[in-house]
Amino acid sequence: MYHWWIYEYVVNTSWFVRGFTWLLFLINFALPVIVWFTMSSRNPFRRDENAAGASSGSTEEQGEPGSADKNAKNPPGGGS
Repeated sequence: MYHWWIYEYVVNTSWFVRGFTWLLFLINFALPVIVWFTMSSRNPFRRDENAAGASSGSTEEQGEPGSADKNAKNPPGGGS
């Protein structure tokens, strides 16, 4: 195996070893971030409207559908 052409002229070269090392290094840093975004169900490329400063106020003021349903299911007084 050590006398194969691909090993002698590709795998056993300094540029291949450096590239492989950098690839492993980047994967070790990127994988936890990818797992965190996957587990938290967040899109890393989507900006929230509040973070961009495009909207202000709560969801009730904006009149989003379903905002009244949240209060109906969990009334503030905890009544039945």
